[in-house]
Amino acid sequence: MLFQYFVDVVPTEVNTFLSRLTTYQYSVKDHERHIDHHKGSHGIPGIFFKYDMSALKVQVTQERDSPIQFIVRLCATISGICVISGFVNSFVQFVINVLKCKYIKKPQHNVRMEKLQITAESLTHASVSLLHQNEPPTNIQPVDLTASVLKSPDIITSHTLHT
Repeated sequence: MLFQYFVDVVPTEVNTFLSRLTTYQYSVKDHERHIDHHKGSHGIPGIFFKYDMSALKVQVTQERDSPIQFIVRLCATISGICVISGFVNSFVQFVINVLKCKYIKKPQHNVRMEKLQITAESLTHASVSLLHQNEPPTNIQPVDLTASVLKSPDIITSHTLHT
């Protein structure tokens, strides 16, 4: 049997903040072959090591960012988290509002809003009826609101009272 080992050696220098280390990296490949001179396989049986020393040196250095770069990256990360959480919050609120409007039916009342022009004279001489034509008539008593109009002139500013 013929055993061949091909060893590649690369010098390496490692620089950290606390130390400096010079070492080597190895790469090994192996090959084996059966030698039989009667079948045409020639060679010398044995174990062979072939070394290849690399002409290039690998340098590994550990570096840190400056404190200002660290602070900028930290602020960018925190603000990014805040922005994304705001987007998620807005989306969840939107979905909740859509689901509330779609699945929770609010009771609907038929309410009619009508504008009435009320003057001080109409308050003293006639009663106001808010009944519609299709509703049965009810007894509504007139209310005297002239005292409240006299006390608060800001309620009705365009009319003057004649008593």
